[in-house]
Amino acid sequence: MNYITGQLLLFTSGEYSDFEVHELLRVTKDFEPRAEVLAYLAEHPDQRHEYAGKETQFLAWLIRRGVVETVEQSQFHVASYGTFSEHTFGPLRGPEHKYQSGPPAAGAGAIGATGVAQ
Repeated sequence: MNYITGQLLLFTSGEYSDFEVHELLRVTKDFEPRAEVLAYLAEHPDQRHEYAGKETQFLAWLIRRGVVETVEQSQFHVASYGTFSEHTFGPLRGPEHKYQSGPPAAGAGAIGATGVAQ
């Protein structure tokens, strides 16, 4: 699969609790991801070994090559541990705005997917 110019690309790494979202990118030049990884590893052979990869260095390398660019973005975090009592929103980097609605009132129904109390 190739990435095409104009496409949005979410750059992530890790597994399970180590999963990380690094950056939202826009593709500025069509590219084949495996070819870019191989070209990067040819320049950085020390990162070929297991646990030696440096994802943020690879991301910076892609940006320098002009195949992707960062996109201005914001974050809207709506639930932690399955509850909607606290929400955060704002720029991905910078001050966050918090809104706390508190726990549901006693006897109140759960809020369903439509946003209506059930």
